[in-house]
Amino acid sequence: MEQYRLKFECVKDGTVFGLGGSECHGLFFALLGQAHPDFSHTLHEAKLNPYSIGPIRGEGCSINGMYPLTSGGEYSFTVSLLTAEMGAVVSSMGELFHPAHQFRLGSADCRWLAMEKITESDYLELLKERPGRQFAIVFSSPTCFRRQGVNLLFPSPELVFGNLAERWNAFAPVPLEVEAGENIFVSRYNLKTSLVRYANYKMTGFTGKIEYSFSNSATDESRQKILALARFAHFAGIGYKTGMGMGECRFIKK
Repeated sequence: MEQYRLKFECVKDGTVFGLGGSECHGLFFALLGQAHPDFSHTLHEAKLNPYSIGPIRGEGCSINGMYPLTSGGEYSFTVSLLTAEMGAVVSSMGELFHPAHQFRLGSADCRWLAMEKITESDYLELLKERPGRQFAIVFSSPTCFRRQGVNLLFPSPELVFGNLAERWNAFAPVPLEVEAGENIFVSRYNLKTSLVRYANYKMTGFTGKIEYSFSNSATDESRQKILALARFAHFAGIGYKTGMGMGECRFIKK
C-alpha cells in the first residue's frame, strides 16, 4: 500500500464543490485514462475501489458549499493505493505531474507542482504490531455509512470494522474474520456533523475523534486483527465515497 500527495497551483481563480472530491476523482481518472486506458476502464467497473482519494487541502475554506481556489495558491490531495497493481500504475505516471502540464479543476485553471510518496506499508506489516487496550481514530473529512439509501452517522464498531474488513478481504493476501461487536466498544467520542456538497446532491457526514477499547474477553488474536484494520483505515478510508474525498481518517495508538 502506498499514499501519494498530488500538489498543484491554481493559475486562474475558480471553485470546486464541497471537498473537491468529485473533481479530484474525475481528474484522477482522466490521468489514468490518458496513461492506461484499459486499466482505467477495468477500474471503473470494479465493485470495490482499490484506492481512496482525500479532500483538497490548502488555503481558504468552503463557503456556502463551494471551495474557492485562488490564483497563486498551492493545494493538494492524497491518493492511497491498496494493491501492488494500483501502485505500479500510479508510480509509472510520475512524468504527468510536471509544472508544464495544466488542467481544469472545477471552474479553476491549475498546474501540477509535484507528486510525492508520503507513506507506504503492506498488509502483513499491519498485522505485526502488538495491540494495547485501546486506540483512537480521527475522522478528518466527513464520514458516513450507507445502508438501504439511508446515511448512518455514528461509527459503531460493527459499521467501522465491517466496512474495513470488506475492503481488506478484497485486496489483502491474508483474509481476516473479525467479530468487532463482541470484542470492542466505544469508550469516548467527540464528533460533529456537516454537509458535503456535490454537483447534484449533498451528503451529511461526521468528523472528529472516537476512542475504542477492547473488551476483557477479546483474545490477543482478535485485538491484533482489529488493530490491523484500524491502521489500514489510513490508506483505505472508512465508509461511503472514500474515492471522492469522504472518510479520510488516521489511527492513534493509545
